Amino acid sequence: MGDRADEVTRLTAFCVLFANVNVGEKPIVISDVLLTDAVRQSFDERRYQKRYIPSIGGTFPHESGGVSIAGLVQKTYVLDNGHCVVLAGDLRRAARFCSEVASRSAIGDVVEICQRYSDELQFVVLVNDSESKTVHVCATESCRRLSPGSYGSVLLGGSGEGAWASLVVRHQDLLFKAGQESESLGRALCLVNEALDMDQSNRSETLGKRFGAYYEITAFTGSEFIKVARVAHHYLTLEFTDSESQWIIKRTYYHEYLDNDLIVRRISWGLDSEESAVWQDCYVIGGLMGRVNTIEARTWIDQTALAPLAEVLCVKVGESKFRFVRWHRRLVTIRKEEGKWFPAVDREVIEEISRAIAAAL
Repeated sequence: MGDRADEVTRLTAFCVLFANVNVGEKPIVISDVLLTDAVRQSFDERRYQKRYIPSIGGTFPHESGGVSIAGLVQKTYVLDNGHCVVLAGDLRRAARFCSEVASRSAIGDVVEICQRYSDELQFVVLVNDSESKTVHVCATESCRRLSPGSYGSVLLGGSGEGAWASLVVRHQDLLFKAGQESESLGRALCLVNEALDMDQSNRSETLGKRFGAYYEITAFTGSEFIKVARVAHHYLTLEFTDSESQWIIKRTYYHEYLDNDLIVRRISWGLDSEESAVWQDCYVIGGLMGRVNTIEARTWIDQTALAPLAEVLCVKVGESKFRFVRWHRRLVTIRKEEGKWFPAVDREVIEEISRAIAAAL
């Protein structure tokens, strides 16, 4: 896009959410994966042409028009030198920026690179200094810093900052019960669950502003940054009649990584005769590190069932919503029979969730 980098930047969006690193809390990063057509075309039209991977059923891309799969790309990168970069803007400049940051380890060198690119891109760089065991944060002025709440510091950038700001502010004061080690990541998973829900129910606030579609979470373990993978987001409705509960699974999102490619499955639930069936709309989302491997991704999707390490549940009861994070026993297991996919739901888990909600109502 040449000298129109500022215009491109205003059209992109990302969210960075991290704990208060000044008191030693571990950072957590959240970013969306949707770019505009303008940014995509400025780098390589052939790489980001409209691409759909048919798997089990389905014939349509994620969205029609300007927010189709053509504009999906990863914005968060864990570099070989241990740093984490989240950025938005022109892809050609972004690729150069990542390459330069990846070649430097010293904080002073990274700061100098950030200063040179600060007028061209929006970014947050988390520098992992292994010697001092600290994480330094460099961010462009275009990011908005919210007042610290129970999350610590929050930075937002791009055209979606208003929607994300209100979402984060509402979310950070909600009651959340978890062990100390899993609370921060659990909260982040619930925030993504809520953001995906907003993509579905209020698209003008996310997809209409050219951000959203899906979200990556990158967590700091204390020694390195890792992208959180194999997460399933389930959306259910629950009704209480007399002393019984009736529930329906409406949709599911699931993501995993195949090498450097992000695979997202958007799952709808239907019927095959009298048995529930699975309909999948699947995408492979690449980044700056090379072309996506569509052949390998398609084979993986066709042959591999969901195997989540974590499930995030959004349960709607009337006008209320409850969110749960499960790390071990799965609510949903999917199997393949004669080329078709079918779910099995753990009724004991459903009853456990129903009792918890009934006690809270």
